[in-house]
Parts: sequence; C-alpha cells; structure tokens
Amino acid sequence: MDELQYLNDNDSHKKGGVLIKETAKLLKSYFVESAVISGVGWRGRVRCHFSKYRSSTGWSLCKKLPEKIKEYNINKKDVKLNMSIGYAVSGHSIGQMDMLFAEADKNTYEDKKAKKEQHQIKLDR
Repeated sequence: MDELQYLNDNDSHKKGGVLIKETAKLLKSYFVESAVISGVGWRGRVRCHFSKYRSSTGWSLCKKLPEKIKEYNINKKDVKLNMSIGYAVSGHSIGQMDMLFAEADKNTYEDKKAKKEQHQIKLDR
C-alpha cells in the first residue's frame, strides 16, 4: 500500500485503517481461496502465499492484480488503492522463505521505482 505511511502521517490513522480494510477486501475477493494473505510490517506490505500446487496460478494472478486495482479505483470514489507489487515463485518453500521474501521485496521496490519514474515523465510533459 504505497500511500499508507503518508496517509497516516499527514491525514489520520483512521483513514489509514480504511485503506488497510479496503485493500484486504479487494485481495480477499480477488484471490478467493488460492492464497493465504498476510500483512507484514508497518510499511503496508502484504504477502500472498500460494501452495506449490498453485504457484503458476499465483504468478498469473499477481500479474493481473494491477488491472483489478484499476477496476476497483474506477468504481470507488472515497478510497483509492495504490500498491506496488512484487512476487517470487518457487516449487516449494522449505528452506526458501528468506530467498522468496528477498526476491519479492526487490521486485516490489522495482515496481514502485518504475511507477515513480512514470509519474515523473507525465509531470515533465
């Protein structure tokens, strides 16, 4: 949730709570039963864990999530969601979790950086 810290610092923790709840609703409705969704850390990071039987499904769903977020934002006027997405896939997680978290975090930061660069290009025009 890219705007969570800013919202909490500059507006109110109540609005930050609304953002967290709306994000959870979207992810729960989108991923249905294919993932375990967990919040990790105070920076608004969300992790989705897929079983080894569904790693290809997880990959596909993560790639399509930005479109789902756009659809959500078109239909909602009060809360706009903005998430940077990073994912990592492995056939099994035993002994792989640190590597998977590191890869997903790296990909999240790359997505966030690309969004900032795209936003800057739009501002420069």
